[in-house]
Amino acid sequence: MNARSDIENFWNRFLSSNPDYSTKTIPPHYYFFDNEKDADECADLVVKDIKKVTATSLWYFEQHNEVSPKAGNLAIVTD
Repeated sequence: MNARSDIENFWNRFLSSNPDYSTKTIPPHYYFFDNEKDADECADLVVKDIKKVTATSLWYFEQHNEVSPKAGNLAIVTD
């Protein structure tokens, strides 16, 4: 299996339990940090419900011409 099909399978399982989201497209997916060790540790904290929020600087969004996140946005965090 490749990463894309893993994400699609994860999203489809989520939709099975959360049909209110059935009109949504697969949200963006990403990992925290720029290296595997830190990304895995951070994802583990999320799974354990220790890490509950994250933030990216406004500068990043402006410099990369990206839309700032809004309340209610969804994302899939990977390890």
